[in-house]
Amino acid sequence: MAQLMEKRGEADYEFYSVITQKEAREAIKNVKVFKQTVEKSINILFGKV
Repeated sequence: MAQLMEKRGEADYEFYSVITQKEAREAIKNVKVFKQTVEKSINILFGKV
């Protein structure tokens, strides 16, 4: 029984680590897009189009 629970824990851990990697990639992508948007806004404000 303990072994079964241990295996289940490992599977859960792998599952969650895959999810967090995916979320991390999404977050990085969002930050890049946000940064580009901010830079464009600043350029428009200061007339550097």
